[in-house]
Amino acid sequence: MGIARSTYYDRPERPAGDTAIVEAMFAICDEFECYGYRRVGSK
Repeated sequence: MGIARSTYYDRPERPAGDTAIVEAMFAICDEFECYGYRRVGSK
């Protein structure tokens, strides 16, 4: 067809924001300092 594949497909929509998730993760890290990234990420 003569057009690039990237122009044909729609871009996925980004989530509105994840600041609440990041703040919750920081709160968990502050409360439980010995938790690793896997345990903090699964909460």
